[in-house]
Amino acid sequence: MKKKFIILPVVAMLMVCGFSACSQDDDLFEYDLGNDEVATLAKRSMPRNGETITPPKPQDPSREYDECGVTFKHVSGTGGSISVTVLYSFSRDKNGKPTEVKCEYYYEPILGFSIEGISLSESVIPGHYTLVCTATDGGNESYIGTAEVLI
Repeated sequence: MKKKFIILPVVAMLMVCGFSACSQDDDLFEYDLGNDEVATLAKRSMPRNGETITPPKPQDPSREYDECGVTFKHVSGTGGSISVTVLYSFSRDKNGKPTEVKCEYYYEPILGFSIEGISLSESVIPGHYTLVCTATDGGNESYIGTAEVLI
């Protein structure tokens, strides 16, 4: 009977120590390196916690990126609506107005649904624009969606 009470704390201690020794989230010495630039460079050049050492591809610095929720409705007015989040990009002309609007991608992909055209039109309120998107579902159905954005 006494063996059970002795073994139980030992097993619990082994489980706690084993988990923390195998855990990828343990950075016991991360803060002990000080502010040495070489140590920081060496520390961050190695992947950990699922990181990759290749930097993400830089976006085009001449373009601005934003996203907006757009509700698409049938052009014919019949049927339901489709709501998606659209990531778009644009450039600015010399007056600061957005030009060259492109749809980068959209979330909630729907089989056969694709955004065909996208544009920004200036609203009455300064800085407010209307994002207008046209789409098709791969068949005969056409959709149009609008949303107000601040630029």
